[in-house]
Amino acid sequence: MIFADELKNLQRASKEQNIIIGSKYIKKSLLAKEIDSVFVSKNFYHQKTSLANLLISAGVKINATEMTNFELANHCRKTFPVSIVAVKSQKQ
Repeated sequence: MIFADELKNLQRASKEQNIIIGSKYIKKSLLAKEIDSVFVSKNFYHQKTSLANLLISAGVKINATEMTNFELANHCRKTFPVSIVAVKSQKQ
């Protein structure tokens, strides 16, 4: 379950353009160690993906939300559906 402060962190990161959208780009950023946390929509079946295993082994926090991919996109200020979004780390 997602908490209000984590949601505010996502909205702030979106406003500052410190987010990464899409599993392909998240994998690349994960290898570069640029990710703090990941938010997934309830439409994203993350248990069976290799991305989830990579995130867990890297120690990245996975926030499973109860939002649909359209609601998650709304929080990220995007007009297209978003199933997975990562927040970039601040120590770059």
